[in-house]
Amino acid sequence: MSTGVDRSEWTITSTCRICRAAWNLAPGIIGANAVGKAQFKRQPANEEETMQAWRAALACPTGSILAPHGLKMPENVFPQRLADDLYRL
Repeated sequence: MSTGVDRSEWTITSTCRICRAAWNLAPGIIGANAVGKAQFKRQPANEEETMQAWRAALACPTGSILAPHGLKMPENVFPQRLADDLYRL
């Protein structure tokens, strides 16, 4: 059964509810489209951007951010070290 969603690259589905979590966690690669929903401005280009995409996917309350089919999630996505003794859980 086909879902109609392209899983060959990072994707954000139409179920996005404009919570802003995605572009706060991945500001260089995710932004808002014309109606305010999250969209990938471009695909992650390196390991750090891929980690940002994973963080956004895990934080998405509707599960709208989909990784490319077969891409395994790293074990150390969270906690994210922000500074000495400061972490995002």
